[in-house]
Amino acid sequence: ARSMAPIEAFCQKNEVEHKATTVTKLTKDEAILADGTTVTFDACVVATGAHMKWALTGRGTGETSRASRLETLKKEGAKILKASRVLVVGGGLVGVEVAGDVKAHAAKQGNKDIKVTLVHSGDRLCPEMAASASAMVKRQLEKCGIKIVLNDKAVEMADGTYALQSSGEVVSAEIVIPTTGLKACNDFVDIEGSKIDSGFLDTDDFFRVNNAGGKVFAIGDCCTTLPNAGSQVMQNSGAIGTNLFATIQAVQKRESLAELKLQKFSLGPPVKCVTTSLDTGVADLGCTYTQYMLPSFKQNTMFFFSPKQMLGMDTDGTTTTAQVIA
Repeated sequence: ARSMAPIEAFCQKNEVEHKATTVTKLTKDEAILADGTTVTFDACVVATGAHMKWALTGRGTGETSRASRLETLKKEGAKILKASRVLVVGGGLVGVEVAGDVKAHAAKQGNKDIKVTLVHSGDRLCPEMAASASAMVKRQLEKCGIKIVLNDKAVEMADGTYALQSSGEVVSAEIVIPTTGLKACNDFVDIEGSKIDSGFLDTDDFFRVNNAGGKVFAIGDCCTTLPNAGSQVMQNSGAIGTNLFATIQAVQKRESLAELKLQKFSLGPPVKCVTTSLDTGVADLGCTYTQYMLPSFKQNTMFFFSPKQMLGMDTDGTTTTAQVIA
């Protein structure tokens, strides 16, 4: 809920037209909305992110309004926390945090006997992290009572149950949460040559989408420019804003987009932080790792202070004119 910021007040204050709908088709010059309306643009930025097989980690719930989506998340979350057995498939950063959160929040609500099993095909959890940091993550989860199965896969059977691929052992679970198979939300983009084989938008060092004529940009998990880290996106929001402004000015002056001087993206420190319960976690800082400060800070804030400031939820924002389709 904390990551679903209400943007209506920001839009009204800064003269941004907000359309709460879906884009069904995006070309180099226009967007077709779900009601058939066509929106033409001088510049466009795609920030649709990515999703997984589990609907609650992406856009699979189907709602377009913040209120209805929050209601769905609350209902599904309540079911999970009341379950007796939960299986989490995938031991990357997302899978680890889901497993830890389910166990911790269920216990906090009185369901201390919940059994959480985490199955991962690799030989260690959080392969994005250093081996030593990964080992600490495993120890923390096991201390919380989570069963971890490595070097194996949980395979869905014909009857809907799951079993370990290596032995055929059935993993008993009321609820299965798959956290593998990240897929970009780019099906609506209809620009030939704009995507790589896996479906992510192919972007250059300036966030421009390949073969889109210089008017379409992308940022975040939907594209190839940055790694999957919110902090990297926040660090580069100024750069993409600068590039969008320069592009809009050039289009309005009928200048060549090929000659524009744009700002390149920059990568910050390779910090990876994962929580394992309400008060534990591990932060891999690149040169070392720690279980103090950053994990707790993430658990309490979700590093959401920067977007809140940009939306004027804590401080005043800057004036802009734009159209947001979300």
